[in-house]
Amino acid sequence: MYVTTEYQCWRLETATCEPVPELECDHEEADTRMLLHARHAGGTCVIHSDDTDVFVLMLAHNRNLGKCYVKKGRGANTRIIELSMVFNSLEK
Repeated sequence: MYVTTEYQCWRLETATCEPVPELECDHEEADTRMLLHARHAGGTCVIHSDDTDVFVLMLAHNRNLGKCYVKKGRGANTRIIELSMVFNSLEK
């Protein structure tokens, strides 16, 4: 699990807690910090956010995020959208 506090980010494991220098940043908004973490994940990731601005930021950074999905809604109204499919349809 990763935990951020102010500029620092920490990786917590069962018996250890260590800083993650590549995730240090001065982003005040969680919206942009989520993208930094998604890029760091390097593989497939899912960002759960109903904020339109997060979705637009994800589209803008699509090429740097790897296989990324956005999870929107709650309960029976939940849907998971593959970001690259939306990006490709807008690119045409």
